Amino acid sequence: MTAPTEKAEPLDPPLTPGRYVVVSELGRGAMGVVYRARDTLQDRAVALKVFPQDLDTGGGTELAAPTIKRFQRFRREATFAGLVHPNVIRIYDFGIWRHEDRSVFAIVQELVEGKPLNAVLKAGRSADAAGRSALRSRLLRDFLRVCEGMACAHEAGVVHRDLKPANILLVPDYTRARVLDFGLAKWLGRPDILPADAAVQDDPFLSMEGAVMGTPAYMSPEQALGALEQIDVRSDVWSLGVVLYEILTHELPFTGDSTDQLLARIVKEPAPSPNTVLGRLEDGRRYADPVPAALEEILARCLQRDAAQRFQNARALLEAVEQYLSSPRGALDLLPTAGRRRYAPGEIVAREGEPSTTMYVLERGRGEVVIEKAGWSQACREGFFGEAALLRPGQPRTATLRAGAEGCELIEVADEAALLRLLHESPLIGVHAIRELHARRVLAEEYYVRRIAELGGGK
Repeated sequence: MTAPTEKAEPLDPPLTPGRYVVVSELGRGAMGVVYRARDTLQDRAVALKVFPQDLDTGGGTELAAPTIKRFQRFRREATFAGLVHPNVIRIYDFGIWRHEDRSVFAIVQELVEGKPLNAVLKAGRSADAAGRSALRSRLLRDFLRVCEGMACAHEAGVVHRDLKPANILLVPDYTRARVLDFGLAKWLGRPDILPADAAVQDDPFLSMEGAVMGTPAYMSPEQALGALEQIDVRSDVWSLGVVLYEILTHELPFTGDSTDQLLARIVKEPAPSPNTVLGRLEDGRRYADPVPAALEEILARCLQRDAAQRFQNARALLEAVEQYLSSPRGALDLLPTAGRRRYAPGEIVAREGEPSTTMYVLERGRGEVVIEKAGWSQACREGFFGEAALLRPGQPRTATLRAGAEGCELIEVADEAALLRLLHESPLIGVHAIRELHARRVLAEEYYVRRIAELGGGK
């Protein structure tokens, strides 16, 4: 297909002068600079995303041709302002922003504090087994929120075309996820849902037959081939499958020594089983828990080379994942695993005086309990330590626990959810733990009853 002839691009109306006041810079990249700003009219904090190049029109009303392609992608993101959903970043305003004698194109969008999913996944690679398991549980919930946002987009006739962890923002408490950057989005035409003045027709500079658009590792086979007429919401389903694969394994299903090799593998090869990948990566840094068969089936359907065999939209994928997570096995996957950890001889497990955050169950080897202030110590080869972590979280520990001369292996229980998981996976240990906690709670209650009586009797 012959490339379209470039033409001058008409400019958008200016933003209201003085309405947006820059507070600080949040970040910058090839597609522009993002500022924290204040919307003085609405009295709210916003993110101001600015096109990286001055709109030098020589005093006219049209943009010079050499910057059209980048400008169209930038403006394309703004034109999907009609998408309103809690899991899609909200666009408030866009247009020409005049700042410090410059004229630049700007998007005013919702300011959300958080981290991109790719940064969270990178940090998770260095976590211990319990931390990785807890992260996986949280990210499965976040993945549902991403699917909800993309279901809204798909039902409005919008294909993202660049779904990846870098374009998914997680808020610090992991209760929400936001889909970002619709700069490569394609509109399939649903004016009944997305207002006509908010939609944008596919422009020729971003949609030329044979052009590869998106981020290679997350591209569907039709994107990798540059078959743009075949790209629809099912292409996003493939990308969502790659994101889910990465959440479960910390690895990509397809890699290559070059972009060409990577794209060829996406087009020709089946995705490897996530459990096969996990079996090769049990090095103490990555996930070792196997992926349940039901999730494997969901991944396999997302990553079908034939789009007709995939989930037909994000809503269908959302329903499949929700159905799995509502099953007994899926509900268990949302509980943090009671992590097991090996400690070297003499290694400190928990120290006297530190905040109590974890209960420990001695499973193998020996430990030593030390009360340093009293100069007392006792060896132990079974039992529980630090029950106060579940009874009174954050209270200072009353003793130190360290591994014995031959080391030891401990089960770490950080909260009641992990205790429930332990009860399921190791019923005998779990029952003993619950009995121990109950006994400690009764003793604590008896103590406080006596103290209340003593205080009352002293009046």
